[in-house]
Amino acid sequence: MKKTFIFILFCFLAACSQVSPETNQANQTNRSITIATLPVLDAFPIFLAYDRGFFEAEGVHVVIQQFPAAVERDIAFQTVPAIDGIVTDLVGLTIFYEGGIDMVATSASIGLASLIGGEGVYSLADLYGNSVMISANTAMDYILHSSLQAIGMEQDDIVSELVPSLPMRLELMLAGQANAATMAEPFATMALDQGLNYITSTRSLDINPFIFTFRRQVAEERREDIQAFYRGVAAAIEFLNTAPREEFIDMIIEVVGYPPHTRDTLILPVFYAPAPPEPRHVQHVLDFSIYRRLLTTPLTVEDVVSDILEDILE
Repeated sequence: MKKTFIFILFCFLAACSQVSPETNQANQTNRSITIATLPVLDAFPIFLAYDRGFFEAEGVHVVIQQFPAAVERDIAFQTVPAIDGIVTDLVGLTIFYEGGIDMVATSASIGLASLIGGEGVYSLADLYGNSVMISANTAMDYILHSSLQAIGMEQDDIVSELVPSLPMRLELMLAGQANAATMAEPFATMALDQGLNYITSTRSLDINPFIFTFRRQVAEERREDIQAFYRGVAAAIEFLNTAPREEFIDMIIEVVGYPPHTRDTLILPVFYAPAPPEPRHVQHVLDFSIYRRLLTTPLTVEDVVSDILEDILE
């Protein structure tokens, strides 16, 4: 890699109450963005844009604050106002909104997650009466809900097991202690590599709850900063889709966490240019959040989606 990433790991307590020197430095520049993320495929274009200098070329200083788990990322975002944006999902956005944190979705991300089955579980119908591991009131929960809806099943038709940790879900699946689980990348690929079964995915279901989002005040007051950020992300995505695989495969293995032995066999998706989340995808998640009582006040698509990409990347 050409540069050393700024990886700032926050703990539950002390680190969440302080702003890092790197963040302070970034916020003192004319154009700067601090964004929180997990080491996931959705966020990889951000890491690549940083590494290849695409953000520098757009005149924006980007600080990436990486967290090992969603709960730590979310606590940091709630407690550190200097974090401008977050790579998350629409379910998380509604929970933040209900908790008094006003934010807007600025773009969809690649949106890949799968429902994985164990021995004897090859289809959605096979889930009936079986255990499925999820994390409650999250995108993974929403994906399972949508999967069951697709064939007319209800949550009561399965046994939901709450296992928030993705690595633990994979471990339990491999040990034969659950029949199925919802998994984001890279864990879905790792599960299939270990002989588990593909049932369905967000692509097959034609849903995508995954987004980049920013605080509403940041989106309104620092519009040019975020647009510069997205031009850098767009350059990274174009590079991903056109450059020889050897130019980035080692980096994607390292950043996202794919097993090294998959280097030559890993099938990578096409990354889409930055665009707002599709209104029908947003509405579907908003309906889910009302149904689950994660939202007490109904929101519209216009309430939660920014128009920040309308006048760039055309």
